Amino acid sequence: MRIAIFSAYFPPHIGGVEQYTLNIASQLTGMGHEVTVVTSSLDNNPKRDEFPFSIVEIPSVSVMGDRFPIVKPGAALHSALARLKSQSFDGYVINTRYYPICIIGCHLAKKNGKRPVLIDHSSGYLSGEKTALGVCIRAYEKIATRLVAYFQPQTYAVSSRSGRWLEELGFAFLGTIPNSIDIDRHLALSSSRDWSDLDKECTGIKVAYIGRLVKEKGVQTAIEAVELLRGQGEDVDLVIAGNGPLADSIASLTESHIHFVGALTPADVCSLMSNVDIFCYPSTYPEGLPSVLLEAAAHKLAIISSNCAGALDVIPDSAYGTVLNDPSTTNFAKAIKHYYDNPANSAAVGKHVFQHVQKNFSWKTSAEKLIDALSQTE
Repeated sequence: MRIAIFSAYFPPHIGGVEQYTLNIASQLTGMGHEVTVVTSSLDNNPKRDEFPFSIVEIPSVSVMGDRFPIVKPGAALHSALARLKSQSFDGYVINTRYYPICIIGCHLAKKNGKRPVLIDHSSGYLSGEKTALGVCIRAYEKIATRLVAYFQPQTYAVSSRSGRWLEELGFAFLGTIPNSIDIDRHLALSSSRDWSDLDKECTGIKVAYIGRLVKEKGVQTAIEAVELLRGQGEDVDLVIAGNGPLADSIASLTESHIHFVGALTPADVCSLMSNVDIFCYPSTYPEGLPSVLLEAAAHKLAIISSNCAGALDVIPDSAYGTVLNDPSTTNFAKAIKHYYDNPANSAAVGKHVFQHVQKNFSWKTSAEKLIDALSQTE
């Protein structure tokens, strides 16, 4: 099958949708399908010829802190569109609803007599801010969503919560094509970074927060939860890895039980996860299914998560970890203390979530679901 996958961003740009696109495209290629990824050009114009599939770049300018690509009109755009129109794809896959490139993909699918397969990666509006900018962003997203709906896509999502969000927007949710992980490949990625200094500084259990350092991801909740436990005399340390607007303020913390290791490579993230006991994810961000939850499961960590999108897919009940409907500091502290006081239960939930993810979240399974969806798009 010849498949075109439209994704606003793609590696080396960093993000969850980028990695999803890379992994699903690689899996489909390995299964014998011919894949073309359609994505934005990047300002530094890196070479993208190392992938086993074709890439067509749409000339773009990235705005909103490198979070939103705007298509640049001109000869290069016409050339890219002509190349895409000249190819007869059997299926069109659209990652997310609201980027201009996604709408281009829907238009090309209709021109070729196909219904696009939409895979959504969110569980809420791009911005919940009550500022003028937030209102404008939501207004744009609603318009873009109506445009995509006009093309009558077959709609899927990376998690069940993301699917319910699609239903709220008026789409018929047909099922999940979930974010996934190749556990063996992930574990083999681990670097040989030496964490012995961290081990010397941490005498009790190590809790990790790994993610973007923004308010919505909940890093401050993780800090406050560990502070609360330390105030109660519990020997708990917090390791923070990531980058973002809060990085400077976190780096300036002087508490000996807060260990900020900065932005890490994927290999170093993998290595760090092998050296901690509990993974804490207090996010209130409207994501789809965070890859970091799957990675924590691959390391058999006890996971404590807010009830963000994807959390209940990865952690269906308390035998697999802890999902908190109220992601308050107090509730995260209680959950951490539970695993602190019950190491056998911590090990058991880590083992169960590992087995669950290994069975249900492989790229092979996701690719097979996508092929089944594409076979119904005539």
